[in-house]
Amino acid sequence: RIPRSPQTMGLSGLLFLLSLVSASAWVHRPKWCNHNDCPHFDEVSSNASARFSVRKYPKQQWVSTNFSGPTASDFKEAGEVAFFRLFHYISGSNKGGHKIAMTCPVINIIYPGAGPDCNTTFKVSFYIPYDFQGKAPEPTESTVFLEDLEFNVAVQSYGGYSDNWTEVRPHLTSLASYLSNHNIKFDKTYEAVAQYNSPYTILDRHNEVWFFW
Repeated sequence: RIPRSPQTMGLSGLLFLLSLVSASAWVHRPKWCNHNDCPHFDEVSSNASARFSVRKYPKQQWVSTNFSGPTASDFKEAGEVAFFRLFHYISGSNKGGHKIAMTCPVINIIYPGAGPDCNTTFKVSFYIPYDFQGKAPEPTESTVFLEDLEFNVAVQSYGGYSDNWTEVRPHLTSLASYLSNHNIKFDKTYEAVAQYNSPYTILDRHNEVWFFW
């Protein structure tokens, strides 16, 4: 379980900035990691035709930041503002001024508000690359924090873009329906979106929506 806790460019555009910073390769990493370090996981089950899988992620280190807002448009703003906070961290806003390679995916964990006018919390996270796992430098910005996360997720992948909530919501609905139809229990109180590609990648784009269990 995960603990609860300006840009005019879309998040996919911001991802392009960091695609220029390559990380060391992992021979067993999935192809959609695009030569970046990405978190290890065990695949428990899968259904290729439904683009569905169940994964178990062991404890690994991430760097995260939170953003809150009451409207659907805050999903995009959260991605942009939070992304730049994390970008500053890997660019040297950390103790020691270390330059840290970009990784995949950028995940946005969404904790919906209790009602229509209540704030939703978005936690955006970068995976810490292999060379820094377990020993990442502390952030110097108060809004950025390190954490060790271990979680199990039900995943559905899709192409296209995930900059706006209207692009993401249908895929979360589809995944929730798939899980319910197959009697797979999951936590309905929060969800996540994972993005992997530069905006200039046109073919074979890879995004994921996650529910936790």
